[in-house]
Amino acid sequence: MVPQIIAWHDLLLLLEGQQVNLPAPKSHFAKDVTFKSDTPIFCTTKQPLNYVKNGCVDDRETEMMSARWKVLNLTHQMSEDKQREVLPCSRCFAQLILQNDHEN
Repeated sequence: MVPQIIAWHDLLLLLEGQQVNLPAPKSHFAKDVTFKSDTPIFCTTKQPLNYVKNGCVDDRETEMMSARWKVLNLTHQMSEDKQREVLPCSRCFAQLILQNDHEN
């Protein structure tokens, strides 16, 4: 499967709450997807997001992106025998994000 990538500029606009039009697979959608307001985004990554142009990191673009993210460093992995399936809870997720706000 080919990874789907959002253009850097579109991702910056999306994180600012600006209107963004993203192409959607026509096999599943009649038209492209349009985001018109703030959309919560949660992602995981092994490395920070860096803008690379001509093989070099563009510090200015990278900083603009970094300023728009709240980073939670999750450094512990639970063993499979200790993992439990829990129901999604938007309140609990919000508390996790807001709690981290107060600790920084």
